[in-house]
Amino acid sequence: MSHFTTNTILVIEKTLTKDIVNIVDEVMRENNFTLAYGYSRFYFEDTDPESDFDDSKTVEAETLEDALKILTEFKGNPTGGSYEYEMHWGYDEDKQELGYLTSVDFRSFDNKNIEAVIFYVRENVFEKAYEKELKKVFAEINKRIKVIAATQTTDYYQADYHEIDIIEEIFSGNIPAKYEYKFTE
Repeated sequence: MSHFTTNTILVIEKTLTKDIVNIVDEVMRENNFTLAYGYSRFYFEDTDPESDFDDSKTVEAETLEDALKILTEFKGNPTGGSYEYEMHWGYDEDKQELGYLTSVDFRSFDNKNIEAVIFYVRENVFEKAYEKELKKVFAEINKRIKVIAATQTTDYYQADYHEIDIIEEIFSGNIPAKYEYKFTE
């Protein structure tokens, strides 16, 4: 099974964590995603990377109620972090659960606002997930917040691809054509 991910990066206008998390959460829930819990973790970025004190943390959500409380706390973290959503498609003939996890990473470059949102989905389910839900999710987010640029690629650990480098290129006005993403519904 593949451990590669297909990454969709949305570079957005500077937005408070609370506002962009609310938008993403609303769109994900409208498209039948649920906040992951039980085996899932919330990662909070360090709120002051320039200081000697690192207050980054990882918090496990045992129940949906825990996940919702942690999400509320997450919205107050100006430097973002990441958490997951789950899509449940049902069960196969062997009663194995079908679906996937989407990790959503909120990135800040000024330690005050979120400037990029990255969606990570395992490469082996991405195409089906994209056609079923994700295309609509990305288009809807684009309608609700100003997306400066978007890119999408499968990360095969190639030397010329790193999410942060791509985001910095976009900030400098260069959208790498080979990664450019066009919104469709």
